[in-house]
Amino acid sequence: MAGFKSAVNSKIDDYIDQQNLNIPKYNRNNHFFQPNYYDHIIRNDQSYQTISEYIINNPANWKNDKLNTR
Repeated sequence: MAGFKSAVNSKIDDYIDQQNLNIPKYNRNNHFFQPNYYDHIIRNDQSYQTISEYIINNPANWKNDKLNTR
């Protein structure tokens, strides 16, 4: 995963340079990717349904999420 993240960050930084964008580049102090994540193996249909509903509803729930500081 680290190689993928590094490659994506590099491409984004190249794009920022090419477009002369006045935005900060991504590095260890300014993360593009979420630093940690929770993975889960889907073992049955109920687990699949629960996770699918979470993914579908997550964007709408973000507006009221306690971690949303905007």
